[in-house]
Amino acid sequence: MNILFFRDPDVWSLLRPAAEMVRAAGHQVRVVPRRVMHGPGAGGLADVAGDALAAAEIIVAAPRAPVTAAMMDQAPRLRALVSPVGGVDSFDLPEAARRAIIVAHGGTDEQFTSMAESTLALLLALAYRVPVLDHTVRAIRDGWRNPAAGPGLMLRGKTVGLWGYGPIGERVAARLAGWDMRLIASTRSRAPGETDGPVTFVDRETLLAESDILSLHLREVPETRGVLDRAGLAQMKPGALLVNTARGSLVDEAAMVEALASGQLAGAALDCFEIEPLPGDSPLRDLPNVILTPHNVGHTRALFGSMATALLENLRRLAAGEAPAIARNPEVLEAWQARWM
Repeated sequence: MNILFFRDPDVWSLLRPAAEMVRAAGHQVRVVPRRVMHGPGAGGLADVAGDALAAAEIIVAAPRAPVTAAMMDQAPRLRALVSPVGGVDSFDLPEAARRAIIVAHGGTDEQFTSMAESTLALLLALAYRVPVLDHTVRAIRDGWRNPAAGPGLMLRGKTVGLWGYGPIGERVAARLAGWDMRLIASTRSRAPGETDGPVTFVDRETLLAESDILSLHLREVPETRGVLDRAGLAQMKPGALLVNTARGSLVDEAAMVEALASGQLAGAALDCFEIEPLPGDSPLRDLPNVILTPHNVGHTRALFGSMATALLENLRRLAAGEAPAIARNPEVLEAWQARWM
């Protein structure tokens, strides 16, 4: 089996042992640096690694590595795309389905739990102004309190809205269940009025209007890009807080900056942005009511350990002609097996 790895520097130290084990099992392994994805052409990769694509039967790529239809055109032997984490946003999923290419990922319990816990960490830090207070103690040498920081937000009795209710949103709700808070959620798979334990499902308008804290847990698909736009921000409860550990593309960033500057949003905790890395001149950097983390707030040792294990298991199964342990598009399994077995 010919396996092409895109070497993402953020995770390569953890994936290298998996690549070496796959090679030791007798498979052909090619590694392409992630930097080539930012050159000219179809993500830059097709221009640099055309020979590798031509031979590839499995591509392993982290979410920031685009795998486009143009690249698939250059990979006629391609039968599987594998993400080492749960995200598959950069894979052209409709095109993969059309070609009966199975998409596997590493969405393990450790990943989902780490993201849920880190979401709560940001929520608490934002509500209780932790970064501002930390900065105050460090910066003010002749005192240690800054009245301008203002009081924090006690969470008891408040409403937390979850926009999206997949495995991360579910875990966030489970952890908030004992906090004497009202939990509401909006998702396409549940009708308004339905419940799941402490969570009541509502429509989008109710979610925006009644959430004291809005936490985003939507996937990035064409329908969700910019879903929290200027009109949606205006619908939110004045002084609400926003937490986004999902995808930066979900939010109209310019409109969010305006809402934060005007006070329509009292604050935001953001682990993801429209452009990553966050540009040096981004106005978000100058807003005192914003917490910024570099799209890795949920990275834990447990997550990384499970990622390598899940990757190896997916590759083992795929190389043996078996369905992957965790598939993003299981609906193509029958066509995939008919094509490749």
